[in-house]
Amino acid sequence: MPHPVPAYASLSRYYDTGWSAFAGLYAPLVRGILEGREGPARILDLACGTGVLACALAEEGHQVVGVDLSPAMVARARARAVPGVVFQEGDMTAYLSERPFDLVLCTFDSVNYLRDGTAMGDFLRCAARALLPGGSLAFDANTEVLYREKHAGSLLRRAGGETFRQTLSYDPVQAVATTSFDFEDGSREVHVQRPWNLAQLAPLLRDAGLRVERACCTFDGTPYHTGAERLICVAVRESS
Repeated sequence: MPHPVPAYASLSRYYDTGWSAFAGLYAPLVRGILEGREGPARILDLACGTGVLACALAEEGHQVVGVDLSPAMVARARARAVPGVVFQEGDMTAYLSERPFDLVLCTFDSVNYLRDGTAMGDFLRCAARALLPGGSLAFDANTEVLYREKHAGSLLRRAGGETFRQTLSYDPVQAVATTSFDFEDGSREVHVQRPWNLAQLAPLLRDAGLRVERACCTFDGTPYHTGAERLICVAVRESS
């Protein structure tokens, strides 16, 4: 029988090979948000994973703090750290900083791990607290359209000389998306998510003092719509 391990305890070994390319999609979005700003920005990357995006932003001259709940992911992020970035273990719903940030990021469907309004509200208030007035939060979320249409089946992946199985399923009644990974060493990781759409998030954003500035469904700026597979949201912290 497979032995269960915490999320990313095993997958962290292969994450850069199979999933890190998504981070590159955010670079133009971040540049657009910071356009016209003088000097480097302070950026908080919540659920930073192995630190690919955080390091890329630091290499552009920004001061970056990357935070992730997984010790294994943080260890890999620290191994690639560059000047200007610091990585910490922490919860994206409860992170506290002594200094505010110009921009908070939470990328690659990380918010889909927040499975109810309480957890999502905690995250949004955490992000708002971390921002300067007028600062921006940028995040993306998978919608139910993606989970219903594409989150099913099983496939073999190969990375680092190892083959492992990824199995996907979606329960539309409970709105629960499950992804399991079975590795050659007998370990099994199970990742559980839920879909979010803009209608669900809008009141939670308002309650956190965040105003939606932009809602897209692709990184080239296609406006978000109800049939979209992904929401890419930029929200601004209100001044008061």
